[in-house]
Amino acid sequence: MKKIGFVTNINRDTDMSVTHDLMAYVRSLNCETVELPDGIPSDVYLDFIIVLGGDGTMLRAARYAGFHDIPLLGINLGNIGYLTDVEKSQAKNSIQRVLSDEFKIEKRMMLEVQMCKNDAHLALNDIAIYRGGCSRMIECEVLINGEYMDTFRADGLIISTPTGSTAYNLAAGGPVLKPDAQMVVITPISPQSLSARPAVVSGDDDIRIRLKYSPQIDLELVAISIDGERVKIPKADDLVGGELEISISQSKHFTNIIKTTSFGFYEILRMKLHKE
Repeated sequence: MKKIGFVTNINRDTDMSVTHDLMAYVRSLNCETVELPDGIPSDVYLDFIIVLGGDGTMLRAARYAGFHDIPLLGINLGNIGYLTDVEKSQAKNSIQRVLSDEFKIEKRMMLEVQMCKNDAHLALNDIAIYRGGCSRMIECEVLINGEYMDTFRADGLIISTPTGSTAYNLAAGGPVLKPDAQMVVITPISPQSLSARPAVVSGDDDIRIRLKYSPQIDLELVAISIDGERVKIPKADDLVGGELEISISQSKHFTNIIKTTSFGFYEILRMKLHKE
């Protein structure tokens, strides 16, 4: 008997009617269901997880699923939904196809992010460093494999996976990458210099970003988000030399996304961007 988890964005399915209907449907197919409102317990084995919501819900589920190598099937209840497989109207058909082994798995690379000696974070989409309550631009010194690349003076910097290239990176003028590309995009946000442009590096590269404390730019006023959620950073007083170094590298974990449709990446991209 297959065990299937459910993760729901309660802002999209406020009365949980869609979730409970699909759970009842899955049980009618002789499968066990597990409702996972607060993530995925490490001691629960699951064959796959059905995610009801949009890309944000998929991103939150991916952090847990990536650690435990559990595939995700996304049902779009949101807006654009690049990561979700099908719309709500096709949910039952999509589930049936998975249970009949009529699907494929897309392996999406993830990034591991570490600040000082704090615990590492996983990112499926991106890491964004930006000015929080600071009115001035921030300076981000970037090194690739220990070699100095550039210093970006801008409103911020986005380090994006191919999956995240259609998110914040795209809005900031960065390039779109195919989901299976083993690359990372570094995109400045509203840079001061017209010569500052997005750069694409190998997924195997070690990326280090250094932010230095100054009276004008207090690190406490700099914000860092991972997959759209702000994370706590060390206080400037706790840093050696007043410097915060952020280490970013390809994770050994992947997000496995279930695809039950025949749509190709570029076809999906055109549809999502409302192009003919």
